Amino acid sequence: MTQRQIKGRGVFPAPLLLLGEAPGADEDERTGEAFTGNAGRELNKWLSYAAIPYGEYWIDNVCPIRPPGNDISKI
Repeated sequence: MTQRQIKGRGVFPAPLLLLGEAPGADEDERTGEAFTGNAGRELNKWLSYAAIPYGEYWIDNVCPIRPPGNDISKI
C-alpha cells in the first residue's frame, strides 16, 4: 500500500495554526488535503462560529500520512 502525503490547507504563514494528529480516510482516499472529512466539516463550523476567516489560519497534521489501521504508533 502506497501512503499518500497529505497537504495542509489555508494561508501560510498565518497568525493561527491548527494541528491534528494524522489524516483520516477522507483525506487519504479522496482529497489529499488536511481536515476535509467529518472532522474538517466540524472544524469549519467552529471557525465560522468564532468568526475566524479562511485567510487567518493554516490547518495541518503532525503526521502527514494516514497511519496503518489508524494507529499512529505503527508509523
